[in-house]
Amino acid sequence: MSKSIELDLLPVVYRVFSAVWSMPIDRINVTLSPSDEVVEWDYRVTAPDKEALVDLKVAWEAENYGTLAPPTTSELVVKLRNGVSVLLLTGERVFLIPPGRYSPPTKWSLRSLEKVASLVADLRDVEGWRPLDRLREAYGALRP
Repeated sequence: MSKSIELDLLPVVYRVFSAVWSMPIDRINVTLSPSDEVVEWDYRVTAPDKEALVDLKVAWEAENYGTLAPPTTSELVVKLRNGVSVLLLTGERVFLIPPGRYSPPTKWSLRSLEKVASLVADLRDVEGWRPLDRLREAYGALRP
């Protein structure tokens, strides 16, 4: 994910953690990672007595199939086992999956993700979702 898109999504990260931690946005601090090659997270989210490392993943077409692709599932499981939360964006929803030891099948279903996620929200309900079209364009550019 490009750093400019990660930067554009900062308002979403603030709103997601404000909802999950039941805390006003002004008590939350979000820092971008220095580089994807250096660390395995995209955001460090901190608040008084709370901290989370978060990786941003996009599975834009997952809603069409009801599952994540096997490579995406594998990548998520590794991040989650290493103590990194995952902010997963599909074409319609945003999921915040807390770290832990999960044993999903090869293709992790969205229905199963709903059960383990700290937050599931419709993208249209996330205020300040201006980068949606840009993210859609970036996803389209990455596809063969």
